[in-house]
Amino acid sequence: MMPLQNHHRAVLAVLTVAVWCLLLLPPPAHAQTDEHGLLQTYSFNWGTFAIFASYVPLISICLGNYRSAVEAHTYWNATEDQILLARRCIWTAALEAIGVFLMLIIISAITIALLTNPLDERMDYIIEGVSRLTSSVIQFQLSIRVAIWMGVYQNPFSSAKQMIEVDKVGTTVVELKHRVRWSVSKRILRSFFFLCFLFQGANAAELPLAILAGLAFGFFVDWGIYKARRFESRCRQSAFNISFLVGLTFWSLVQLANGVLFIAAVWQDTNDVEESTWDIWAFFIGVVLFPAIHITIYCLTRRKGDDDDEEEEEINQVVGGESVTSSAKTTVSKPRPRMAASMFFSDRNVIKKKLEESKDVHVAAAMAEIEEEEEGNEEEGEKGGADVEKDGQEGDKEGGEKEGQADQVQGEDGAHQEGQEMGIEAGVQKEEEDGEHEIQPTELESGMETNETEAQQQSTPESPQKDGDNDEMPPTLWELMMDWQWCGCARGDDMSAMEKTTNVIVWILYLAICALCLFFVVINIGSTQQQEAVRVKLPFVYGALYEFMDEGPVCAYNNKGANSTITTFPDKDAAHAAGFLILHCGACSNCSTWGNLEIQYTTRECLALEGRKCAQGSLFGGGYDALVDCIESDSIGFQGQCAVCWADDIKCTISHCWAIGVQSFFINTLANFKVGEDTITSATCEEAHCEAGNPGDFVACSGANRRRMNITSSIARPGAQQCSIVDVDYPKLFPKDKCM
Repeated sequence: MMPLQNHHRAVLAVLTVAVWCLLLLPPPAHAQTDEHGLLQTYSFNWGTFAIFASYVPLISICLGNYRSAVEAHTYWNATEDQILLARRCIWTAALEAIGVFLMLIIISAITIALLTNPLDERMDYIIEGVSRLTSSVIQFQLSIRVAIWMGVYQNPFSSAKQMIEVDKVGTTVVELKHRVRWSVSKRILRSFFFLCFLFQGANAAELPLAILAGLAFGFFVDWGIYKARRFESRCRQSAFNISFLVGLTFWSLVQLANGVLFIAAVWQDTNDVEESTWDIWAFFIGVVLFPAIHITIYCLTRRKGDDDDEEEEEINQVVGGESVTSSAKTTVSKPRPRMAASMFFSDRNVIKKKLEESKDVHVAAAMAEIEEEEEGNEEEGEKGGADVEKDGQEGDKEGGEKEGQADQVQGEDGAHQEGQEMGIEAGVQKEEEDGEHEIQPTELESGMETNETEAQQQSTPESPQKDGDNDEMPPTLWELMMDWQWCGCARGDDMSAMEKTTNVIVWILYLAICALCLFFVVINIGSTQQQEAVRVKLPFVYGALYEFMDEGPVCAYNNKGANSTITTFPDKDAAHAAGFLILHCGACSNCSTWGNLEIQYTTRECLALEGRKCAQGSLFGGGYDALVDCIESDSIGFQGQCAVCWADDIKCTISHCWAIGVQSFFINTLANFKVGEDTITSATCEEAHCEAGNPGDFVACSGANRRRMNITSSIARPGAQQCSIVDVDYPKLFPKDKCM
């Protein structure tokens, strides 16, 4: 066994040191808080990094499998020019698909990033957490795939299904290119909607850096897979593989802990982030779960590998396996399907050498069989489609010569068929006593039915009909594009009912997640645009509602309880001169009646939530009348035109603030009614759009509200937004609290 080369030693040492450095690094989650205990996000998108890193080995191995398939195809491997044409088609089609989808990703990234900036801080935390969780899942999935590609254990599914079927590559450039384009496109499309989710709120440097770093890491993984399968020492190969897998797995654990912490920060008080244990629990759960999954797959595939080894013991390997002897009785095996190691780090010289050795072995085996048959076999038979009449007479020289010729073709045909099982183009030449005759691959494949057929096939060795039905026309591009599968299943697939059911369930879950990602993108785009509109309108609203609040008209009463006279005065001095007490700033209106004033105070802690419930009811099956009825119900209790004013305000809020309201479900601000230029909630949006006449005019319609009444409610406001000239002591006036 050859010693480990120096560059292999260096790679193994670097990877081992890198893995130990990762093991010594603590999870950096708690190091990402500032002096206020708020989590800090970096200008790096871990989810995008992981997705682009996975693209490289997936596409690389896919293209490698296509190269193997065309080299085993009887049409494409007929001549060297055909093979070169097929390889050029594979590269061209792959680059076309990558270029189209790369442009689609770039356009989508720019569009989504611009439309979602600036993003709500809590939603930014959610996206950062999901990005790290996505990175964790993809890296762990990549560790499983790398273990399969490196040969640590086999594919838990049918290995043949992971290969490119030889007869599926087609016999035309159009068909081959379409197959390659679609294979590459599928691998990019599967994660496109996840990328759209991760593009939200990204800055100019974040995405390019993540994409370039991901591609670089992907090429590193691809190179590692290639090197791992070239070690001469089994022990050192195992050390390399385990180090590589441990590094990927530990990295995924760190990302898992960080992702959980970011999401937990949204759903708990951010001041307690330093004391959160969610990330610690997630890390240790991953420590148990991730290795358990690897061990389970290893144990399951080990039994599958033992079954395959028993099957291989019946016959020898041609390529990459045991040597083939020259004995006439030597049998040649069909090896276990094996995926290509890499498209970019190829070992074509090794493969070429193996092919040449295999051809020499087949020639030797065929010659030995012919010599044995010529010496001892005097019977005539039909082999490989060659019809030779048996004369039944011993010692006939002419018959013996015909028999030897037929036996020669028989031996050559058997060797060729064995070589074709391995994807090797067989061509055997034998010099006859009366001349030199070359056996073409087309002759062996067609069975040599007649001499005329032989001559016809020898004259057209590159005919597309050599591997299929002469009457069947190759499919057009439109026919290929219409060859769809539904949820991974197609009629005629050799899958069991369980496999098809599993595929359908996986596809349904996948489509649901894609729809959820798209839904988040739409909601966040709408929320960002609505928040921007709020920022534009707020200065005008603040000036109209609060700048001269204490200096304008007032609504006052004569202090006679429920029978009091409630009227409007031009200012507070005029009200006091008339012996009236001020109820609220601003003119009296529909909600300034005694009963509605009582509702304003006694529901001060629950009115916002009850109003939200009425709004939700109007969205799901209710209408405007149902909304008014909900406001007039016992849960709130506003009456008359006051209820209509509130209903109009809610409809205005739904129309202009729907995205902010939906977003609040996911960022834990459903009950957050804070207002301010820097804190934009549903309450802030309602104030900007629906209170000062642009377009809604709730304040003028209602007259009385809690700000004008100087009532502190569930919506916390600064002192400048509260009326300071109210004379009424509302706790004494309305002592009963309706929300208790």
